[in-house]
Amino acid sequence: MTLRKTLLSAFPFLRPLHALGRRFLYRTRLRLDKNRYADGREACLLPHRLCRFQSVLINPLTGYPLEYQRNKVHNLRLACPTADHLLIRPGETFSFWHLVGQAERMGRFRDGLCLVNGEIRPVRGGGLCQLSNLLYGLFLHTPLTVTERHPHSAESFPPPPVSLPHAHEALPDGVDATVSEGWLDLKAHNGTETTFQIVLHVEGDHLRGEIRTDRQPEAFYRVWTEDESIQEETDGVYRSLTLWRARLDPLTGEETEREKLYDSRQRLDYPIQPEPVGGEEVA
Repeated sequence: MTLRKTLLSAFPFLRPLHALGRRFLYRTRLRLDKNRYADGREACLLPHRLCRFQSVLINPLTGYPLEYQRNKVHNLRLACPTADHLLIRPGETFSFWHLVGQAERMGRFRDGLCLVNGEIRPVRGGGLCQLSNLLYGLFLHTPLTVTERHPHSAESFPPPPVSLPHAHEALPDGVDATVSEGWLDLKAHNGTETTFQIVLHVEGDHLRGEIRTDRQPEAFYRVWTEDESIQEETDGVYRSLTLWRARLDPLTGEETEREKLYDSRQRLDYPIQPEPVGGEEVA
């Protein structure tokens, strides 16, 4: 155990000051690095939609009071406007915390559930990873270059029982990006000549997002998983999979290029339901 962790364990009242210091140092680094961070917005939608995805907000299968789920929705309602209608112009970089760090100007975050040091606990601003997951999935369906992304070490809750109205707008397993202000960010750089626009909103029971562009897309993208497996090990149950991406011709839809993105391995902290015998699993 490091000296820092030892001190914070012995003097927990220092945690807020420590977190404040980390956020200050992180924002200082953002100001001093050589990136030009996206800040501009356009009220009107850019003309071409490149991709659109959504996720279900309320998951009653967490095993925790639904109050934390409602708090998460509140936090997302504060966070989404900071990146909604954002333009990522050529040469600019998107930073999650450069934008979402300003969300509390519109209201105070509430306690939502977070995975901290291997355990689930209420944390102020908890649940924002649902937004970073969605943004990361959107970026994978664009020519933007993801320059910083951190995977979750574990999947804490089973999928919600409510299916999306349009299955093709759900992100595949393994597409995730955890964030922690002052520690972990999500960044994407625009090295193209195209301007991209993020559109985000909380609507009903869903978090919705899309990417639009100022010019006709040169390609569309498809992301999928292969070689998914579940392994029981001495310290838990793990899911392994490989994530792939294909570049598609915008006129014909034919695949013109494919690449392996990464191998994913996450601990599953919930009981795994066996597949029904003699038929397909029902979502």
